[in-house]
Amino acid sequence: CIFGLGDSHYWGKGTEDSKVNFAKPARDLDDLLEKMGAQRFLPTGLGDDQDVDQYHTGFGEWKSQLYSRLGVDKAEGAAGSDDGPVKTDEQIKCETRQLRGSMKESLDDITTGQVPFQDTKLIKSHGSYQQDDRDLREERQKMGVENAFSFMIRVRLPGGYCTAEQWIAMDDICQNFANGTLKITTRQTWQVHGVLKRDVKNTMRAMNKACMDTLAACGDVCRNVLCTSRPDVCSKELHQEILDYTYAIHDHCLPRSGAYHEIFLMQGDE
Repeated sequence: CIFGLGDSHYWGKGTEDSKVNFAKPARDLDDLLEKMGAQRFLPTGLGDDQDVDQYHTGFGEWKSQLYSRLGVDKAEGAAGSDDGPVKTDEQIKCETRQLRGSMKESLDDITTGQVPFQDTKLIKSHGSYQQDDRDLREERQKMGVENAFSFMIRVRLPGGYCTAEQWIAMDDICQNFANGTLKITTRQTWQVHGVLKRDVKNTMRAMNKACMDTLAACGDVCRNVLCTSRPDVCSKELHQEILDYTYAIHDHCLPRSGAYHEIFLMQGDE
């Protein structure tokens, strides 16, 4: 069984060269072993550096399949720093006390800039991905320190609708807590990158003050509901009706849990 690493945009996004060369050594090794008569124990896993959390989710899912085939997916505990068998999204939803898990404790832990692997999946349901600066990986490994972790945070913005005041607030947020760049995504919303773990809560509280949140903006949840962003394609009244339906559908799909408020917005024992 083989797990390969690569960057699907290294030879250009969507190019034939990228398609042919992505994780090519791993795929070539798999083909060679098959030609030599080896029996494939598991389909080749692939980790893409272009994914929002790099290779981590891909490797986690592949490792979970490997554990299952080996019959150790039910084993209790794990050795060393291993997080154990990876749980599915549905297991995480059912076993984390309505999306609470250990997120609050993980974000309050000042001894590390990352959250544990299981929480990297859980935090997606609250609108964030854990990332690290891959350009600094080798240097930091030589220094014996952990990777330069940070978080991407995406706003929940059904239909891409916002006010001018909210736009200004987001610009301030990305300057104060992120890397200074405010990204507009194809999901009709904003996201900010480079937020350090110690600033995650403050970032989400600043968004909340501007009447925005990040609940369910990433991961295996509703993310965002889109609609036309051009008011000139129909009458003003019809466009408002479409937007109202967009909000209604999105609100219907939201998790019914107070976990987001407890983890990211509450201060003290309020």
